[in-house]
Amino acid sequence: MQHVPSISGIGAFLRLTRKSKGISQAEVGRRAGIRQATVSKIENDGHGVSLDTLFRVLDVLDLSLFLDAKTRALAWKEEW
Repeated sequence: MQHVPSISGIGAFLRLTRKSKGISQAEVGRRAGIRQATVSKIENDGHGVSLDTLFRVLDVLDLSLFLDAKTRALAWKEEW
């Protein structure tokens, strides 16, 4: 399991996974039903991409998303 603390971290992890599988951005886009430019956007900054689109890409790359609660002290500090 990989900890990714930011949107850009998710994109970097997706890029590494895609490249390790030998799949192009165009192929991910084709399989996910999205444009290659959208795959590039996810991998490079990810801002403004819908969760539906993200989950389509995760599915193509055989990945799952897991969420876990932050520790209470850390969560409080980040709110302020």
